[in-house]
Amino acid sequence: MKNFYTDVHDLNHLYFNETLKRYKKRILNELKIFGKNKDFFVGKKVLDIGTGFQGIIALEMGAESIIHVDINQSQLDLMGFELKRLGIAEKFTQINLDLNNGSNNIPENYDVGLIFGVINHIAYPETTIIKLQSKLTIGGELLFRAYNGKSLTRNLIGKIRAISSNVDYKSIENAYYKKYGDYARTSFHLRDLLDDLYSPIVKNFVIPSKFLIKSSNSLTSKDENLRFIIKDNNNINISVTNKPFILEKLFSNNKSEAKVMLIINLYEIIREYKYIDTKTFNEKYLKTNYKNNDYFKYFYFYWYVLKFLLRSACASKIRVS
Repeated sequence: MKNFYTDVHDLNHLYFNETLKRYKKRILNELKIFGKNKDFFVGKKVLDIGTGFQGIIALEMGAESIIHVDINQSQLDLMGFELKRLGIAEKFTQINLDLNNGSNNIPENYDVGLIFGVINHIAYPETTIIKLQSKLTIGGELLFRAYNGKSLTRNLIGKIRAISSNVDYKSIENAYYKKYGDYARTSFHLRDLLDDLYSPIVKNFVIPSKFLIKSSNSLTSKDENLRFIIKDNNNINISVTNKPFILEKLFSNNKSEAKVMLIINLYEIIREYKYIDTKTFNEKYLKTNYKNNDYFKYFYFYWYVLKFLLRSACASKIRVS
């Protein structure tokens, strides 16, 4: 699985400056949603669980130091190279750690924890949150952004995960290259596809209202996340759910190339794919535009699924005859 994380996140480093710009915009937006001002990081020790880009932005915004935790050593090495290039490596402590196996190895006394898009991939999130909380300084805060299964996009992604449950992610990757050629090798869309469908342990959270900052409870909401803050003295009581999908049973015995293409096509209903004109831009990469959530997605999604199942049924009858 650690090789999977390498494959998915290499594009972040291939187009480092572009990724950094995206993260800066994202962090500013997150601070606004959490009700924090631009001085929030000033003088603070920040824990960044993930790629490390958030830590760089926090440092730019006045953080004293960064603890960067990632599950994959190769990703830490890539980020370490960039930190040296930027002349800020001495401000970072990098730790290779799988939070499923040992949150106790995180250094103590940090003021802010940024856990964005990570906690869904933890097998025992409540236990992990309590361990992270125990390392906070007095008055410290853990800021979480988690996937909300009540949003339309996350709901449909869950269904595609069920369809792709017995398909190796390399098959998806190879089919994507075949469909889009060399452009696919610079596609953030491909990275998002693999991350959404194959990152482990995606669960839906039920967050007590006293913790909740923002939640996209409507299926048609454009925001597919929920956000909450855990402080140093909160009592934790968070539950998670995983509901089985009938689609998993319907597709369990099918490993055809047609099924692989179905998965890619279904994902493109949810995440709009867009080329960047390489004649007018210096960098050659592909950009993902997130489509607005609307009920037309449901229509197109199930129409594609129904057509696939009908064709498969007809092909089976012909083979039997």
